[in-house]
Amino acid sequence: MSTSIVRWPTCCNLSGPTRRRAASCRRSIRCSSHSSALRGRTVVLVQSQSSLSRVLSTQSQLARLEKQVGEARRELATGRLADVGLALGVRTGDAIALRQELTRIESTTNTNSLVSTRLEATQSSLRTISTGASDFLEALVAARGNASTREIVGQHAKDALGRVVEALGTQVAGANLFSGINVDRNPLEPYFAEPAPPSRNAVGAAFSTHFGFSQSDPAVATISASSMQTYMDTTFEGLFSDSSWQANWSAAGEPSTSIVTGGVILTSSVTANEGSIRNVMRALVLIADSGTAQLNTPAYDAVVDEAIRLVGEGMAGLADLEGQVGTMQSRVSDASEGLESRRVLLTRTLGQMEDVDPTELSTRLSELLNQIEAAYTITARLQRISLLDEL
Repeated sequence: MSTSIVRWPTCCNLSGPTRRRAASCRRSIRCSSHSSALRGRTVVLVQSQSSLSRVLSTQSQLARLEKQVGEARRELATGRLADVGLALGVRTGDAIALRQELTRIESTTNTNSLVSTRLEATQSSLRTISTGASDFLEALVAARGNASTREIVGQHAKDALGRVVEALGTQVAGANLFSGINVDRNPLEPYFAEPAPPSRNAVGAAFSTHFGFSQSDPAVATISASSMQTYMDTTFEGLFSDSSWQANWSAAGEPSTSIVTGGVILTSSVTANEGSIRNVMRALVLIADSGTAQLNTPAYDAVVDEAIRLVGEGMAGLADLEGQVGTMQSRVSDASEGLESRRVLLTRTLGQMEDVDPTELSTRLSELLNQIEAAYTITARLQRISLLDEL
């Protein structure tokens, strides 16, 4: 609030006896000059208070306008209402529900994307195993009755075993594809690793128990075709039963599942426990670790025939697996397309509730800035008003 200064008339500013008269004048206000000054002071005070009220009113208006400008700028930057709750009122709950649904859709879509990547990698690994099995089958057919190719076929089997184990160890985002729910564990150990894994120890023990000597013993040459067939149909086959496979070969668990859309659960993996994979492994191990280099011809041909049968069954099963994975891929893709359609619809609905019109908002922001400029001009003028201007 500004202070008004009143200069008293000369009669009221004397010394001595005159000062006493001035004091009397002030008390009685009989002095005409003094009365005039008092009247002027009243006018100045009234006018000063009026100016102060106008300044305070303008400052309050400025604060309100600046707040509106801040909100408008935020809305222009985000494209969304600055205060959704205030703007929507009772419909705020609907907006919140839509946003929660969009968040769920986004999460499921991201999961589907990862599942699609995993399934594509699974297909690639299955094709690698199938190709290796096909090449091995050709080598087996050529080896039957041909003693000169035994070592070559044996080495082929060892190499193929390594490639199958490697393909089954494929990972995506740190998760093993063929381990099912046990994503942190490799499904199979390399068969010819040192020290020997449980799988190779089990095969060696089974061979020794059945025949009475190891695969590297020269006595292998005495094994008859019928004895070898019995071994393959009983002891060796038992090594690949469900219980033995889980105990000595595979660390894979049950196939993993994924929720691909609104409560729909889909099996989204194949594991190293599949029968087709076991058949291929069984054929490879039979040739690679059954003393085939020392077998007599009839026994060797019996082993080759069994391996050919197992590889053929394994390849047929692998083809079925590829088809199953393809079906999974199709279902995930369809689910993702449905989610995207729903996301677009919900986003449009939410936008109608929360979004702002950029053109309209720019116009309103410009108007607010003009009002602020005008208010500042008025304030500056009011603050320049002096006592002389009032008089």
